[in-house]
Amino acid sequence: AVRIYDQLASPLKLLPSDRKLLETAARLQDVGYVINYDQHHKHSYHLIRNSRLPGILGPDLEMIANIARYHRGAFPKKKHQNFSRLSSDDQQRVRSMAAILRLAGGLDRSRSQQVKDVLASIDKDGANLVVVSDVNPQVDIWGAERRTDLFEKAFDMPVRIRWAESQPH
Repeated sequence: AVRIYDQLASPLKLLPSDRKLLETAARLQDVGYVINYDQHHKHSYHLIRNSRLPGILGPDLEMIANIARYHRGAFPKKKHQNFSRLSSDDQQRVRSMAAILRLAGGLDRSRSQQVKDVLASIDKDGANLVVVSDVNPQVDIWGAERRTDLFEKAFDMPVRIRWAESQPH
């Protein structure tokens, strides 16, 4: 997720401070599995929100919890209390970071860590992700393609994903 953020932060005008929020949410997004597999994203929100993470203050903790909450499942909605409590600027930040986190999660759909790198760019036609792998990561690309919807809504652009074979060193 951070790799995608680093490459798209400038063209998408993302805040530098959001990098740490995204990275922390990416590390903690699946903590809710300890409670329930099917609704783990919701449990992740509550576990993160009610934790004491050293060096992370309340407003940042709320942002991290929301980003993790929306890494899968429903889109952020104003009827969700956890989301509606945020300012409109913070709501857009959550949409943006959760969109990136969803895409990144899809890129390891096979849980095989076949994807060696992701090259992300923006052009006049939208966002481009080039997935670098030694073997065709068909399942991972499929997983990411199924998770482009929030990105496309948050940034108002289509996402294209393709594979590029790793180059030998």
